Amino acid sequence: MNLPEVAVVISTYNSPAFLQLVLEGYRKQSDLNFSIYIADDGSSEETKELITHCQADFPVTIKHIWHEDCGFRKARIHNIAIEQISEPYVLLTDGDCVPLPRTVETHRRLAKRGHLISGGRVLLSQAWTQSLCEGDADLNSEATLTEWLSH
Repeated sequence: MNLPEVAVVISTYNSPAFLQLVLEGYRKQSDLNFSIYIADDGSSEETKELITHCQADFPVTIKHIWHEDCGFRKARIHNIAIEQISEPYVLLTDGDCVPLPRTVETHRRLAKRGHLISGGRVLLSQAWTQSLCEGDADLNSEATLTEWLSH
């Protein structure tokens, strides 16, 4: 199936450092024919400022869908975001899951109408996560990816 576009829905709540890493992962995708919808479950102004800053020079469209913080309502904000999607393929992910460089490309290649693709994730150590959040490692280098996957 050759899909024209993909919608990446990223859920987030008050974790701008993680969201920035996730967005940087999507900035460096091998396939840039997608849009990002950030499903924000009521984050503070800091998250909004990060998204606004990223929107200025991001290689794909980023839409910020926010609702008031009234407790954990991730499913509700997902539904609100999904109602706004026009792309025929939806990739749901969380605001602390940094994608590998071929994530979108792989989903597009494996997509089949009427089927669900479930991905996995690699849990990083707290120390390695801290290092990434502090900018001590380049997510796009081969050495970093090797290091990342070994933790």
